[in-house]
Amino acid sequence: MEKMNLFNFFGKRSLTDQALAVMAVSLLPALFVVKGIEGAFVYSILLTLYLVLSVLIQTFVYKFMPEKMREVLVLVGLVVSVTAVKLIADVVFYNFASLNSTYLYLMILNPVPVVFFKQEEELPLSNKLYEMLVKAVNILVLLLVFGLLREILGSATLTFGAYLEFIPSKVIDLGFTKYAIGVLLNPLGAFLIFGLLLALIKLLSKDSEVTQWFT
Repeated sequence: MEKMNLFNFFGKRSLTDQALAVMAVSLLPALFVVKGIEGAFVYSILLTLYLVLSVLIQTFVYKFMPEKMREVLVLVGLVVSVTAVKLIADVVFYNFASLNSTYLYLMILNPVPVVFFKQEEELPLSNKLYEMLVKAVNILVLLLVFGLLREILGSATLTFGAYLEFIPSKVIDLGFTKYAIGVLLNPLGAFLIFGLLLALIKLLSKDSEVTQWFT
């Protein structure tokens, strides 16, 4: 399998159309969940947990299980991983989990864990975890930018404390509420902003100077 640059926007391998397609599919649930910067942070944390668990389980399966059983056991492992993440979310981020329960389970449709493992199967576990955490940081940055744009342009406010209960609840009015583009808070607006971000990432990945700066 040809290696793709999955969620490493300024990595040594350029972002191909195939890699961007995987990226878009993997973050589809986030488009319905992330409506602000706080939601972006919480979803990124939960997705990171899922990605790390998926690497650990696939490593165990490929190392200790018979080849004929691997695909089934990997699928079972991914189900276990997403269930564990949902249970953690119910405890740590109760408000977020109660509002977005279905979309958390949809993490299992994320192709990144399987594609990544097929690409990097020969790497030691520590290297796999490091590479996956690098991808998680890239996801966090992308979703924070996405959530910030969607919240500011869509509502002209910044909301804190809705999902992170240890933060005092506060809504900051940015002063241009009457000019807010409310449609950006709908799924259509989410796809619009996400598409623009992917186009920008693709454009930057073609700039060799930008790529060298971030590698």
